[in-house]
Amino acid sequence: MATSKKLMDWQHYDKDNKNYNFVIAKHNKTNKIHAILGFYPTSHFDKSIQHVDLALAIWKVRDDIKAAGLGLTLMNYLVSQKHPRSLYGIGVNPRVIPIYKYMGYDIGVMNHYYIANEQKKNFHLIGNFDGRYNSETIINGNGKKLIRYEKSDYLNSSEKITNFVSELRLPAKSHNYLYHRYYCHPIYNYHVYGLMNQNCIIGFIVLRLCSYNSNHALRIVDYFGHNDGLSGIFGELHILLQDYDAEYIDFYNIGIEEKILSASGFIKRDSKCEVIIPSYFEPFEKRSVDLIFTYKCENNFNFSVCKADGDQDRPNIIL
Repeated sequence: MATSKKLMDWQHYDKDNKNYNFVIAKHNKTNKIHAILGFYPTSHFDKSIQHVDLALAIWKVRDDIKAAGLGLTLMNYLVSQKHPRSLYGIGVNPRVIPIYKYMGYDIGVMNHYYIANEQKKNFHLIGNFDGRYNSETIINGNGKKLIRYEKSDYLNSSEKITNFVSELRLPAKSHNYLYHRYYCHPIYNYHVYGLMNQNCIIGFIVLRLCSYNSNHALRIVDYFGHNDGLSGIFGELHILLQDYDAEYIDFYNIGIEEKILSASGFIKRDSKCEVIIPSYFEPFEKRSVDLIFTYKCENNFNFSVCKADGDQDRPNIIL
């Protein structure tokens, strides 16, 4: 973010207001920046979205600044200016958990699911493999298919998605949101698949391929559709594992019931699990990662987020 203006502008520059989506604290006398808080609304990727759902990004007070409550002041200022319907962060630093709790935010660890490739017997990315490739509660999806959507195909699909856009789901997403967030990314190459049932689109799955030493992992970074649409698609996911020659496919999320994903072969990994499902590839680290999330939202909404809803799916190394 500090070395690529292209990436910084794509994620944080508000073209309409000609400023960056950051709150900063500057010293009155020296004019030096002492603290920053980054954010971006879902409307950053679709201006037609009216609701204010804010994802938090970097939140940092300089280590040499001893101003009690400065970080909290930034957060309160952001809320007072934007009046968000929901505010959330993924990959929260454990040191700031007490601050979020003080502000009344919910705190938890994102659910992490995986399926290992049954065609592979030797794993280079996965560690401590216990021989369990998938769950034992797989069901038949009754004809559900995953169809890859190239950019032109996706642009022509907008009139077909209204049947699974939920007004009660947070954060708000739309057809244009997915287009600008994934097809227009300046660095990453995302793969978007339409989830089809009887020739009708019931959702979109967004994937990204991660590699280390010619070994591959397939990551589901976003899902847009009815949650139960993900039930019973193990066969389709297994085809993807073969197509991409990936060791595993994984999925971080909050808000999707375990029984739905288990019905598609996903195994839930938790902090007690000895199997290592790596998450960091820039640089690669052979360890599992528990992603702490926090959120606060208005009542009576289904809060459902995936890894790419925050700032956890962004480049750390730009070649």
